[in-house]
Amino acid sequence: MLGGRGLSRSAVIGKAGSLRPVTSFVSARSLSHIATRPIPTVCRGAQARLGTNSSWRPIPISGHSLARFNSTSTATVSPITENAAQGTVTTTTSLDGVLPELSEIPEQIGYLKTLGLDYGWGPSSIMEWAIEHIHIWGGMPWWASIVAAGVLLRLALFKPSVTAAENAARTMPVQAQLSALRTERILYISQGNQLAAAKVEAQSEEIRKSLGISMWKSLIPLLQLPFGFGCFRVVRGMTNLPVPALAVEQAGWITDLTVYDPLYILPIATTAFMYYSLKKGADTGMNEMMRSNLGRGMIIGLPAMSLLFISWQPAALQMYFAATGLFGLVQAYLINTPSTRTLLGISPLPPRNSVSLDSRQAQLRMIQDKMTAVRTQLNTASETQASATKAQNISYLDKMINNTKQNFSSMTTGMSESLDNLRGGPKNHDGTPAPKPRLTDEERREAESYRLLREEEDNAIRNQRNEALRQSMFRKKEKNTSKTWRGVKEVTKKSTSKPDPKAKMRAKN
Repeated sequence: MLGGRGLSRSAVIGKAGSLRPVTSFVSARSLSHIATRPIPTVCRGAQARLGTNSSWRPIPISGHSLARFNSTSTATVSPITENAAQGTVTTTTSLDGVLPELSEIPEQIGYLKTLGLDYGWGPSSIMEWAIEHIHIWGGMPWWASIVAAGVLLRLALFKPSVTAAENAARTMPVQAQLSALRTERILYISQGNQLAAAKVEAQSEEIRKSLGISMWKSLIPLLQLPFGFGCFRVVRGMTNLPVPALAVEQAGWITDLTVYDPLYILPIATTAFMYYSLKKGADTGMNEMMRSNLGRGMIIGLPAMSLLFISWQPAALQMYFAATGLFGLVQAYLINTPSTRTLLGISPLPPRNSVSLDSRQAQLRMIQDKMTAVRTQLNTASETQASATKAQNISYLDKMINNTKQNFSSMTTGMSESLDNLRGGPKNHDGTPAPKPRLTDEERREAESYRLLREEEDNAIRNQRNEALRQSMFRKKEKNTSKTWRGVKEVTKKSTSKPDPKAKMRAKN
């Protein structure tokens, strides 16, 4: 059928417009005329012509006329037949009266697919199904159905978002330990020690399991990304078609939902919602990255980019973005507020300033010191095993490059040693032979790095001790000051009290 499902009306009209009027000429005399003409036939490697009787001349026929119903007699053709043979039959096919207008198609389940919005199976089709059913069953306008579908999607993912917040709260006390284990695992992998890396990963998993942390549950809220993109595709398709009702529906100051907001209120509101949502998440300290320079740049950069993108979208899409952005802002404040966290059963957030900066720096220095010791141990103890494992995992081209580097390095070292031997070896200022260095360049660099780390750690401990002494001194000073003020108050009170007359007389006598 021309108006079948999956074809838009414009496509059908385009194919119908390419049809030409059918004009056929029918001659009764030509139907009864039989000419003798050979028929070309192809045999094995040769062509043969069979002589037989065939009507070889092409004759256009309209209708279902067949040669077997023609008469072979030489009867006189009646005037009616002659007039019919000389006449011309013209048939014109037009679909203007067959295809209905878009506004005449009744709105029912499957209405969007009838208009040509068929996205098969996936997030887009699910969002299309939700928008259409909310509109048909709920009796809501299209713009309200789009907003309701977006809000229902965020509501469906609210419980997984609460679970993700609980996982984040449980992870924060052991975040430093997990980070150290992750760094150690990366170091083992870089050295080719897969067994040690697996042991470190098992330790991390044991820590998470003891605290009830499930990583896959934190990924469920990310489902809003494919479904949000699917809703974007559906709404954009509805405005591009457009759906007739979107061009006439009115929502506040917007009279046409297929064009962008003329006052730019919706994109500005969406940008503000996104900014405050990101800022609220950064203030709570749930994400360490958001407190870094990159995170602070994202807090400003992402809303600015979204403003440029949303400003020229149709108003229906702008309303969807504004509604979901407002819901995200409310959700961020609910999850990060202590009272609502208690109501939702989420663990309270640890105080951000519970650990001083000096102690945090000392902890980081201890971790770096441990990693340096592990690196040195790996370089000295498992060098053969790491090289064998790498030799099995790298490609032939990488092997050639590594061998070339090693050969060049050994050649350079040998040449420098040969030149030193020719010159009599390295000498001191007085000309005596200088002894060979006890440590190699790499060992000296590691020793210098270790010395700097220990100095920073000692400075951090010293600053912490000095801060404690300073606080103790302040407390003593405050105690002495309060004692002095009490003495001054007692003296003032005695001086302002009334003197006893009898005591004064006794003092005179």
